[in-house]
Amino acid sequence: MPKYAVDTEAYKKLMDAAKERHVRITRPVSGKTFALGGAKFQIVSVNRWFGGKPNNWSIAIRLKYKRRSFLLVGDIQRAAQNAILKTGYTLKSEVYKVAHHGSYTGTSPAFMSAVHSKYAVISCGKNNDFGHPTGVVLDQLRGLGIPTFRTDLQGHIVVLSDGKRLTWNTQPETSLKCGAAVSSVRKEYVVNSRAKVFHLPECKYAKTDSANTSAQMVSGRFLYKKGFKACRICLHG
Repeated sequence: MPKYAVDTEAYKKLMDAAKERHVRITRPVSGKTFALGGAKFQIVSVNRWFGGKPNNWSIAIRLKYKRRSFLLVGDIQRAAQNAILKTGYTLKSEVYKVAHHGSYTGTSPAFMSAVHSKYAVISCGKNNDFGHPTGVVLDQLRGLGIPTFRTDLQGHIVVLSDGKRLTWNTQPETSLKCGAAVSSVRKEYVVNSRAKVFHLPECKYAKTDSANTSAQMVSGRFLYKKGFKACRICLHG
C-alpha cells in the first residue's frame, strides 16, 4: 500500500482487517521487481508526494511473461503519469488496462505513446455516474487503431496467455458509446449559461473567467432537465 491514508469507512475496514489477520503492510518501492511464477512484474509508479489527489497514489505495475506484457496503472492521473514518464522505465506493453476507468484525466497522449499497446481494456461500471469512459479517451484509442475491451458493455474481460499467445474470452468492442454524467448526486460542475454546456472543473474548457460561467454544486440530471448539455470532451463525448 502507498503511504497515503484517507478518512473513509472503506479505508478503515481495510486497515482493521489487516490488523486482525496480522498482515504486514509493505510500502511500494519504485522500480522494484517481483517474481510471479514464471512471470515478473515491476513497480513503475513513483514514490513522491501528490498532495490530496488519492488517485495519483495508485500502485502501477508492468507485468511481463515471456514475450507478452501488461501494464496495470489503477486510477493514476496526469501528474502521476508525467512522473512515471520521467523515470525512463519501460512502459511499452501489449495490453494496457486504461487508467482511471477511461476518465478524461486518466490517459495523456504522451503516456499512450510510451505504452504503445496493441490492446486496451477499460474497466468501468455500466451506466456509472461519472461519465466513464469519456469520448476523448475512446477517440484516442480509435485514432491509434487500438482494439478496446470494455466491462460496462461486455462484462468480465478475461485474457489468457502462455507467454506466446493471447486468448480473449470475447471480441473487442466496436461501439464508441461513452458514459454520461446523469447522476442525481450533487457535485461540482462548471456551468456555461450562454453555451448551455457543463464541464468537470478539471476540463480545459471549463473557464470560470467569464460572466457566463460559474462553479455550481448541482446534479448532472438537474442540468439535463434544465436543457444543458454535458461537455463532449470531459463528460459525454
